[in-house]
Amino acid sequence: MENKEINNTQKNTGVNTIIIILLIIVVLVGAYFIFFRNSANVKLDLNAISNSITTTGKFDEMAMMDITKDVATSIYNIPESDIEEIYGKMPMMNVQASTYLMIKAVDGKAGEVKQKLEEYGNKYQEQWETYLPAQLELVKNRIIVQKGNYVYMIIAENATELEKLIK
Repeated sequence: MENKEINNTQKNTGVNTIIIILLIIVVLVGAYFIFFRNSANVKLDLNAISNSITTTGKFDEMAMMDITKDVATSIYNIPESDIEEIYGKMPMMNVQASTYLMIKAVDGKAGEVKQKLEEYGNKYQEQWETYLPAQLELVKNRIIVQKGNYVYMIIAENATELEKLIK
């Protein structure tokens, strides 16, 4: 009789282990779909967002230049091959720090693009530390975010408000 009880206990333990393993698999698959699939499916109209930021942030009232792939490569050190689409404005002269940049990165490159923008932000902050304290505060409060394949950086007085335009 003891052998039957031991066999039943072993069977119950085996069944419980299988149930726990199946639950873990279900949780992991669910987490993948919630966190990773949704971020990869992000679709943004960068042209429309750029127009809104330019107007709302008053970038059209400042002496600004467009940020192109060439500019992204030379200033931000982002390889042109990592950029699928790019929009942004930066000052023509260093009398103001306000800048915004939105990049749709090539699949798998968004993390690297974000890192390049963070490196640039740190250098940009060092540049402004000895020049115009009000502009330094803008740079210190910069926003750099990755959403799926999109990465953006905003340096502006109303950066938080401008970020709300990016949906």
